[in-house]
Amino acid sequence: MKKFLVKILKGIGIGISCIIPGVSGGTFALLTRCYDDLVNNISSLLKKFGKSFLALLPYGIGILLGVLGAYFGIKFSFKYVLFSIICLFDGMIIGGIYDIYLDIKDDKKTYKHFLAFIISFLFVVGIGITSFILSINGFSAEALFLEHPWYLYVLIFVVGVITSSALVTPGVSGAMILLVIGFYSPIINVLDSIVHSSDNRLAFIFLILTFILGIVVGVILISKLMKFLLEKHKSITYSAILGLVCASAIAIFLNKDIWNGSSEGYQGIIANPKELFLGIPLLIVGFILVFFVLFYVRKKQSNKE
Repeated sequence: MKKFLVKILKGIGIGISCIIPGVSGGTFALLTRCYDDLVNNISSLLKKFGKSFLALLPYGIGILLGVLGAYFGIKFSFKYVLFSIICLFDGMIIGGIYDIYLDIKDDKKTYKHFLAFIISFLFVVGIGITSFILSINGFSAEALFLEHPWYLYVLIFVVGVITSSALVTPGVSGAMILLVIGFYSPIINVLDSIVHSSDNRLAFIFLILTFILGIVVGVILISKLMKFLLEKHKSITYSAILGLVCASAIAIFLNKDIWNGSSEGYQGIIANPKELFLGIPLLIVGFILVFFVLFYVRKKQSNKE
């Protein structure tokens, strides 16, 4: 029972990490010494379903509790201080970059390392720029959620698969990816829509179930891929992860709502430049918080070894 409760607590931490852009659920799992347990049981879920399911159950309960707990705070802050919260998240992203680099600092670098970094960096920046251009030209993920075209379910499934990377890839934040591609706010608002929209409640329930299905499928597939990559090509894999995270620190600001305001009432930084005085200090706080927590954990682990 004690181990079960400890796993639930770790799951809560992972759940909170997954919903906060810039904070990686995979990194939190590494820090709390449950990453290997998660990846091994997820990758063997189809072969040893009963044993793996029971091992993953407390983590799953904790993750659900963590996500629901963080949901209300995130939704409230996005309505009033979106730019400032994005700055806090960006500080967290930057604060974790050096810790990821330390995993490959002493490895011999080849052109493959730089190529992996550049490709992953350009991939994320490209997604951010594309999303920003589409939003300027009238594309809105929120509008898709209201109109419910048939292809939205395919799209939301793919988004769920991509988001699942946060659970199994250290250093990568699924919420950050959602924010970059413009699907973070719509998915955050789905729970509100289920509660308050009597007309389309069933459609919103199917949407969230499709998203969860995408996460489950993604976790199973990506955990197998990550297990293989970390066993065979760990250094190059971490170079790619480093590129993803560095690019995210830039792409996270490629969001029209931050600058021009959102439909939920947020004014935007252009209309309210005073928010810079809150956002910039929060960026520094986010950086210091994550950098020194990771530094402390790594130093403690080094002393123990």
